[in-house]
Amino acid sequence: MRRPCTFKGLPGLFQHEFLFYTDEERQKRVLARFKGRIIDTTSNERKKTP
Repeated sequence: MRRPCTFKGLPGLFQHEFLFYTDEERQKRVLARFKGRIIDTTSNERKKTP
């Protein structure tokens, strides 16, 4: 399943949960959890990220 998305917000950790509904009889719903970190591109913090 592909679902393009963009996260915006203040620098720091985030976690978002989404519930997707499908037309598949065996799996009517899909729970997705996206977790990551937003970095401040105006500081030197970006250079520390691998």
